[in-house]
Amino acid sequence: MRKFSILKIILICIFAFLIGYATPVFLIASTSKQSFFATLRNMPQRGIFSNLLKSDTLKTYSTYEQVLNDLKENYCKSIDVTKVTYSGISGMLQSFDDPYTYFLEPNRYKTMKEENEGNFSGIGAVLQTNKLGQVAIREIMKDSPAGKSGLKAGDIIINVNGESAENQDLNDVVKKIRGEIGTNVVLTIVRDEQTPFDVTVTRAKINDITVTFKMADDKNGIGYIRLHQFNQIADEEVNKAINELASQGMKAIILDLRNNPGGLLEQAVNVSSEFVNKGLIVIIQEKGGKRQYIPVNSTVQNHEIFPIIVLVNGYSASASEIVSGAIKDNKAGIIMGSTTYGKGLVQSIVPLFDGSAVSITTAKYLTPNDIDINKKGIEPDYFVKESENFDPYEPSTDTQLNSAIEVMKVKLGISPNSKLEAISKESEKLQKEYHKELEKKKKSEELLKEE
Repeated sequence: MRKFSILKIILICIFAFLIGYATPVFLIASTSKQSFFATLRNMPQRGIFSNLLKSDTLKTYSTYEQVLNDLKENYCKSIDVTKVTYSGISGMLQSFDDPYTYFLEPNRYKTMKEENEGNFSGIGAVLQTNKLGQVAIREIMKDSPAGKSGLKAGDIIINVNGESAENQDLNDVVKKIRGEIGTNVVLTIVRDEQTPFDVTVTRAKINDITVTFKMADDKNGIGYIRLHQFNQIADEEVNKAINELASQGMKAIILDLRNNPGGLLEQAVNVSSEFVNKGLIVIIQEKGGKRQYIPVNSTVQNHEIFPIIVLVNGYSASASEIVSGAIKDNKAGIIMGSTTYGKGLVQSIVPLFDGSAVSITTAKYLTPNDIDINKKGIEPDYFVKESENFDPYEPSTDTQLNSAIEVMKVKLGISPNSKLEAISKESEKLQKEYHKELEKKKKSEELLKEE
C-alpha cells in the first residue's frame, strides 16, 4: 500500500478557502442559526465559487448535513454523530463493491500501522478465515501467550469473551482479541470433534515475526527463508537472513511465501530485487491507463544472486504475488505449490483528521510480462499438493517444502533427473485437475448469468 497525502492536502486547501471566503457572511448570519452550507448558498455566486456551489459535491455535503440535523433534532433517541458519520462513510465505500476500498476507524487504522511497524499487543496467534467462513488459528508464534495457553494451529474460535465470532469480519475478531498488555481474553475453541472449551490467554507485547530462516539442507547448502508479511522491515530482515545463511555456506534459497497476505508495495519491490538481478519488477497501471514501470532496485543487493525456488499457495496474495510474478517472468527462479490468491490491485491509505483513514484502490499491477493476475492468481511452475497433516514444527510433514528441496538438488546437480521427472509428472496431473475445476466454475457462472 502507498501513503496518499496529495488528496488530503487539496481537500484542506479547498476547505480553508471556503471558510476564509465565507467567514464574514457566516458571522452575520449565525444569530439566525443558519448552517454554514445554507450561508454559502445565499452568498453572491460568481466565478470559481459559483461553479463550486452548483457542484454535485457541495449538494451532497449539504444533503448529508440536512439529514444529520433532522436526526439530531427529531430522532426519538440521542444519536452518536461520530458513529453515524463513520457508518455513512463505510456505506459510501461499500457501494463501490470493492472489498479493498473501505473505511478504517481510528483503532483499526492504529492496528494496521502497528502491524506495518512490526509490533503490537495481543496473544501471538495468526488467524485466517477458513473455507467454511470460520475464524481459524493458522499459526502459533513461538513462545507466545497463545502457545503457552495451549492453543494450536487449526483451532476454530467461535466466541471471544462470550461474544460470537461466527460469521464475523476477521478484522473485527482480531480487534476483540487484542487489548492492553496484562489483560485477559477468553476464547471459546472447537478442536477436531471435541466439545467446545474455553481458553484464557493473557495479552502481551508481540514482536511480530517478519522472517524466519534456517538451513533446510545443511549438507547440500540449501537455505530456507520464510517471509510472513511485507511490513516496513521486510526487506531488511530478508537481507539479514540471506547474508547470515550465506555465511553458513548457503548455495541456494527456498523462499516461502505461503499464507503471506502481502503488505507494502515498496517492500515487495525491494524483496523482489534481492532475487532478481536486472529487469522489471512490476508495472503499476493507474486511473486513465497511465503506467509506471518499476525496475529492480539494485541498491538492496549486497550479496550474490542465489538460485531460488518460491513456495506459494492460495493464501499468497498481493505483495507475495508481485515477488512471485517478478521471479517467474524474469526467469530468476522456480515457483512451486498451488495457484496464488489473485489480488492484482494497489491500495493507497488516506489518513483523516480524527485518526481514521480510508483504503482506496488507486491502481492495478501487472507482472513484468504485462499479465493481469487479479482474480486469477499466479500458477506455479510445479503444482505440489499441500500436506493434509502439516505441522510447522515437524518439517518432515511438509510435502511442498520437501519437494522444493528435491527440485533444488536436481538443479544443483546433486540428485538425478529421475527425481524431477516424478515431481513433474505429479505436477501435470494436478495442473489438469486445476484447469478442469476452473472450467467447471466458469460454466456454472455462465449458467447463473443466463438464469
